[in-house]
Amino acid sequence: MQKCLIFTLLSLSLLTLKARAQNLHDDSIKKIAVTDARKFKLDKARLTIFRNNRRNLAFEYYGLDRSDAHSLKFGPRKDGFSAYRRSRELSSDYFKPAASAVSDTALLRDSVYVNAYREKAWQRTRHRRTVGHYVSITGVVITGVDVIALWIYVLSNVRSTYL
Repeated sequence: MQKCLIFTLLSLSLLTLKARAQNLHDDSIKKIAVTDARKFKLDKARLTIFRNNRRNLAFEYYGLDRSDAHSLKFGPRKDGFSAYRRSRELSSDYFKPAASAVSDTALLRDSVYVNAYREKAWQRTRHRRTVGHYVSITGVVITGVDVIALWIYVLSNVRSTYL
């Protein structure tokens, strides 16, 4: 009985060593990278440089001859950004994960983690808006509400006059 118990414990311990030695799945690594990249934010000076470079890259891409095979390889993607532009922007050091901003510094050596982090950081930076954007949106909403209120007021006066 004792030999059977020792053999069972030994085999279970070998199984747990095998389970601990497995690598994380790519999906869980990507999820960790996305969670870490949610805190990412470019400083104001780098954001200005990034936006200026984006304009230059767009001009560079759309200035290319569209009839060559190069444009077929780097055509637009479903999010509207070409693979050429995306690869150029993602290769910059702006979106490189810093050791102080990540949850596990051992993942900085994992290419899946770094690529997922850069992708999410790039998306967050691309979707950032300026204060002027929010001011103009607020102005449009207020103007729309004023126009609707004025229209309702005019219609109510027209009905009361003719009734």
